[in-house]
Amino acid sequence: MSSADERRQAQIDLFEAAKANDLSQCESALKSGADLNFNRHNGANVLAWQGWRLKIGGIEWGLQEWDAPEGVRPSTGDTIAMIAIKCGMEQLARWAVNRPEYIATVTNSEKKTAEDVAFEYHRINFIKEVKNIESEPKGSVKSPTELSRAKLFFDEREMELKDEKILELKEMLALSNEEKSTLRQENEALRTRIAILEASLKTTKMNW
Repeated sequence: MSSADERRQAQIDLFEAAKANDLSQCESALKSGADLNFNRHNGANVLAWQGWRLKIGGIEWGLQEWDAPEGVRPSTGDTIAMIAIKCGMEQLARWAVNRPEYIATVTNSEKKTAEDVAFEYHRINFIKEVKNIESEPKGSVKSPTELSRAKLFFDEREMELKDEKILELKEMLALSNEEKSTLRQENEALRTRIAILEASLKTTKMNW
């Protein structure tokens, strides 16, 4: 097998290992020559991740496929890190972005980096520690884009938490209403029993 064939096979192995979330096999594929940042989608070395099916130069590599979850839009040129983020595979995403081979500036066909994808899917915590965004040292200066992204992330998270609290309160209210209804029924039953007993007592006294 030529060195080019070996690299192609390593790329397939990386794709399959990542799909299986097998990080040890991902490591092996990188050692065999796979490119962690592979995203070429023009020219003879096409690796089209459309639906994340591997092809190269029109020659299909065994039709390896990775079905995109519902609500996920696969893009030509998505890297392993981008796919991991889109699929909600936090461990794989963290592994990819912490590898020395990882290049943060690589973009897909939509001109989005892995960080852009993470913000889009509200999974920036997959590749960054949220506390580092929330509480920077006093002397640090963030760009307007970074600040607006951070604000958007925390605003959306705050809304999610409020929605969860509202749902919880609604459930508590429903339970409370059910309990009140049960108590009303029990009270009515007690009143009926009291009325029957009082009527029975009056009848008994009259018979005396």
